[in-house]
Amino acid sequence: MDELDQSEQSHAMALYYRRLVHSRYVKDTEEYNNLHHDAMTNPDLRKTKELSAKLRLADENLEGCRSIIGFETGTWVSNEHYEMVMAFAELIKLEVLTRIPEKEIRAQAEANWFLNDMDEKDYM
Repeated sequence: MDELDQSEQSHAMALYYRRLVHSRYVKDTEEYNNLHHDAMTNPDLRKTKELSAKLRLADENLEGCRSIIGFETGTWVSNEHYEMVMAFAELIKLEVLTRIPEKEIRAQAEANWFLNDMDEKDYM
C-alpha cells in the first residue's frame, strides 16, 4: 500500500470497503434471510436470463456513475467535493429522466433517485 500514491490508495480503500460491505451483506443475508440468500446464490431461482442481463447492465451503469461522479459506497461523498458531485449528479439525473418516455416510471425514478439527499433519521 505504501508504494501507491494517495489517489491510488483512496481507490484501493474504497474498493476494499465496497467488497467488505458486500461480503457482510451476503453473510448476514445467509444467516438472517435464507429465502433472499437462496435467490441470490441459486441460478435456478433467477427468473430469466433477461433479468440477469438487466441487472448486470444496471450494475455496470451504477459503476459508471460512481466512476464519473465520484461517490463511494452508499453514495458517500466527501464534504470538499459535495457541491460539485451533486451538481454533476443532477445533470445525469435530468439526462436519464428525459430518456424515460412513460410518465409514471419517470416519476418513480425521480422519487427514488439513488443520489437524492437522504434524511439519515429515516434510516437509523
